[in-house]
Amino acid sequence: SGSVIRDSAGNLSSMIATVTDVTSRRVAEHAVRESEARYRAIVESQTEMICRFRPSGEILFVNPAYARARNTTPEQLMNVNFWD
Repeated sequence: SGSVIRDSAGNLSSMIATVTDVTSRRVAEHAVRESEARYRAIVESQTEMICRFRPSGEILFVNPAYARARNTTPEQLMNVNFWD
């Protein structure tokens, strides 16, 4: 980021800039995305039914095996109440 400082006539008199190295943050973000992709591939390929829901019962995630057992799709089960 940077800022330009002008004199009273509006002419450029100086400039202030800061530079932040975000390499480590980008590397970490990439690693998280890869980890999530591996996790999703494993969970979605399981033949066992997997369902994640809140204590209130709101369904947050189901794998395809769970949806097949309920004769629906994972998308149709999102935000449905597990207890219902």
